[in-house]
Amino acid sequence: MLFGANSQSEKADKQPAAKVLFVCTGNICRSPIAEGVFRMLVEREQLCSQITIDSAGTHGYQTGERPDLRAIRAARLRGYDLSSQRARLFDVGAIGGGGHDGV
Repeated sequence: MLFGANSQSEKADKQPAAKVLFVCTGNICRSPIAEGVFRMLVEREQLCSQITIDSAGTHGYQTGERPDLRAIRAARLRGYDLSSQRARLFDVGAIGGGGHDGV
C-alpha cells in the first residue's frame, strides 16, 4: 500500500491536467494572440476545467497594458477576443514544480 496515495489523487482531481503558458517579448502581440486562439480551442472542446492557459512577456516594460491594437484587430477579425488580457512579466519560477507544464 502506498502512503499518501489518496491525498495525491485528491490533489490531482482539483488541479488542471495541464498548464500552458505562451511567452513573447512584451506580452502585447504574439503571446496574447496565441493565448486567445488556444483558449477558444480549449473552450470549444470543453476542456476548460482540465487546462489552464496564460501568457506572459520576457520584459516587464509593458506590464498591465492591453494587447497592441493591431493584435486586437487581427484577432477580432478572426473571431478571437483579447479584450480581457493584460501584459504581465514571465516568472521563471513558475515552470515545473506547480507552475506551467508547457511554455
